[in-house]
Amino acid sequence: MILVNLTIIRNLNTFMKRLTLIGAFGFTLLAFTSCEQDNRVQGCADPFAINFSPNILVSDDDGSCVYPPEERKALLYKVTATWCPPCGEWGSEVFHEAVDTTKGDAVVMAIHTSGDPMHNPMTDNFETDYGITGYPTLVVNHESDYSSAGGIISTVKSFVTEEPTVSAISILEIKNNKAYLTAQTRWFAEMTGQVYCSIYLLEDGIKEPQASPDGYIADYVHDYVFRTSANGEMFGEAVLNGEAWVGKTENLSYEVDLDPSWNQNNLYAVTVLWRTGADGYEFLNAYYSVKR
Repeated sequence: MILVNLTIIRNLNTFMKRLTLIGAFGFTLLAFTSCEQDNRVQGCADPFAINFSPNILVSDDDGSCVYPPEERKALLYKVTATWCPPCGEWGSEVFHEAVDTTKGDAVVMAIHTSGDPMHNPMTDNFETDYGITGYPTLVVNHESDYSSAGGIISTVKSFVTEEPTVSAISILEIKNNKAYLTAQTRWFAEMTGQVYCSIYLLEDGIKEPQASPDGYIADYVHDYVFRTSANGEMFGEAVLNGEAWVGKTENLSYEVDLDPSWNQNNLYAVTVLWRTGADGYEFLNAYYSVKR
């Protein structure tokens, strides 16, 4: 005969019920946690960043916030033409040597003058403002008396060692044959005056014959080519007209229709800051845009 202890059976039943409840609660908690994780949104959570969106509730900052950098970059550019033989000879050699040596310290641009298939009439005012009458002309910031790479390199290296008063950066997104640009200017020191922010679309890898003293170079590749300004003005839009304090910011946004002949894969943007003065527009700072 087997004797059964009823007390043990009752305790065992109670234990099994509790175990079932704990398992059900654990499953529910796991499901809730999984659902909560699925609903989390990653992105930029800092309202002071250029790419912060108040319409998107970000739960996890993923480190993608973009800010104007607290550093200076020089503006190195050439004014050139495909019909200009010196542009395809010493102008090209000096320019590319300077660009390669100052990589990371300068924003680079190529402006093609009238009679060139890559010419944009918008740049005519640019040439006039800087008094450019000969080609090629190599310019660092607002100085154009250069015929050797050494002078350009020295000027660029000296410029970037100084602390910036103001800086700007932009984000470029291309879709449906349009360029969408957002920019932010930020001050790191007090300033008084009138400051303009311009965003230029540039293109690399354009093949156009280039004149040289020995004839035309048929397969010449043109990089850094100025295509257009985001707001249709060479010197951009005013972001300061008066006083600026440390931490002051100004935001801009643009939508630009793209020319069908431009290679969108080779397009990128640069943001350039200018200050107006008695001698016209003075260069302040520049930076490459973030392309999304």
